[in-house]
Amino acid sequence: MNCLFSGTYEHQIDAKRRIRIPAKMKNNLGEGYSLTIGPDDCIWIMPAETMQTVYGNIMQIDMGDEQARASKRKFMRWNCQPEEDNQGRIVLPAHFIQKAGIEKDLLFIGQGNYIELWSKEKYEAYTEDFEDIDIGRYIKF
Repeated sequence: MNCLFSGTYEHQIDAKRRIRIPAKMKNNLGEGYSLTIGPDDCIWIMPAETMQTVYGNIMQIDMGDEQARASKRKFMRWNCQPEEDNQGRIVLPAHFIQKAGIEKDLLFIGQGNYIELWSKEKYEAYTEDFEDIDIGRYIKF
């Protein structure tokens, strides 16, 4: 698996709900990328290839499992493909902004095969208790 996205980039959303994905990340997104709300209520930005893998996994879920159906419904409800303007900006849907708690300051955080987009304030509050986590327990070098 290629690690297309890493690092953290700070940006802001403008008054018209427009954002610009950082160039270093944008170069690896390609055409047809998608937005969705992740499990931690941040926005996931996924290239088409990653999204195709997710769609494949979703199609394999057991439709007899109520929780699996609810997960599929929740994921698909929030999924969209944004359109860029002539300056390379996208408009975030209002319901994404509300769900992610975005006001002005943003963090784009690379997650290997996708990008997380956080409200800076929400991310700082979310990670406040994580400073003492031993990453060596979970990530093997």
